[in-house]
Amino acid sequence: MIEFFNVCYLFRREKANKIKFKDISHTEDILFFIEMAYIHNARYGCVEDFIYIYRKHPNSAMTNHEKLEKGYIFFIKYIKNNLNLPFLFIQILKIIFLIWLKDRNIKKSMLSICHFIVI
Repeated sequence: MIEFFNVCYLFRREKANKIKFKDISHTEDILFFIEMAYIHNARYGCVEDFIYIYRKHPNSAMTNHEKLEKGYIFFIKYIKNNLNLPFLFIQILKIIFLIWLKDRNIKKSMLSICHFIVI
């Protein structure tokens, strides 16, 4: 099973307009959703139905693991400096570690742990 944040959310305009997307190539949407929840005390729910299917192809953002890791590093630094959400650190570390492990790149898996420890 692949874990990811869903992109099918609706927000009230007056609340969404107060938060801007960060100028990064990866994780900008996740950061937006986290800020919405944190700043506006939003609650999320889920449904069991498939309402969004992400089709991966060779040029998709999710296939560039180096940029994805850099995006997650930015994400963690931002969360650490601006929001009090320490539990996300372990989840993000797990995602990056497993991405590299799935690629059979043990060296990058271990290095990802080192990168996140330094943050």
